[in-house]
Amino acid sequence: MKVDILGIKIDQITAKAVLDKIEKFLESDNSHYIVTANPEIIMTAQKDREFRKIINKADIVVADGIGLLWASKFLSIVKSNKNILPERITGIDLIYKIARRFQNSNYSIFFLGGENDVAESAAKKLKQEFSNLKIAGADSSVVIRREDNFCYGERFKRAIRQFHKSIRFFTLFKTDDSIISNFHRIAEPISTGFVRNSHNGNVIKKINQTKPSILFVAFGAPKQEKWIAENLKKIPSVKLVIGVGGAFDFIVGKFRRAPKIVQRVGLEWFWRFILEPRRVKRIFTAVPMFAWAVLKFRIKK
Repeated sequence: MKVDILGIKIDQITAKAVLDKIEKFLESDNSHYIVTANPEIIMTAQKDREFRKIINKADIVVADGIGLLWASKFLSIVKSNKNILPERITGIDLIYKIARRFQNSNYSIFFLGGENDVAESAAKKLKQEFSNLKIAGADSSVVIRREDNFCYGERFKRAIRQFHKSIRFFTLFKTDDSIISNFHRIAEPISTGFVRNSHNGNVIKKINQTKPSILFVAFGAPKQEKWIAENLKKIPSVKLVIGVGGAFDFIVGKFRRAPKIVQRVGLEWFWRFILEPRRVKRIFTAVPMFAWAVLKFRIKK
């Protein structure tokens, strides 16, 4: 059963059920892909029809975001039904669950995406933890960028910088001042068109040579989902592809996940903002804008 949130169909499924389905996918002759949806992805899909279509055609769409669980509960109340999402399933949690489940099998994994050889580092790190896990390969050479760019004004940057300095007094950890100084990275491109470098063909060839069963793609949404839709038929040995966003960075320790208690109360987004203030636009989209969109959608109904 699926839960409809702003036109995106999210599977009403547990992590255990996802793993059971994955096992069936790997035993089949067909290719499958999983989308790890969060509020930001749903908001992006509102303006990107192609992206929305790709998500809704996925074999499984899991709820990677506490906001989706809240939205499903709210919609179930106003609709007087019991169609709620049972649990949050993040991309990084799914990677570890897959590694644990299939570490003693003949299924191999390929890591694709990220920057600065992070895919290779993530594969090595996971192999250290799960020694029997079969790693087919890893590649960070494909770079996909948006065609357009823009930056926020200096007044906005100063305001966010001041806010970030103030909240540091209420935190129990130190933050890197270089994060604050890099506010030129705070802007998100507005185009949905993408350009990839010339390495894509070589990577497809590399995947076909190593013949992995599972492919983790970490380009970030919606780039990774569009890449999967475009290239899935070119890699026949791969039975399962999952877009995992920035999961490789967490595996290698580039970023630290929020403590379990912070995750449980649904404030992981705030933790990420404190560590990475350049994410402010994405967080604004995923939290207040998403909540307002769900509320407004219900009012219109």
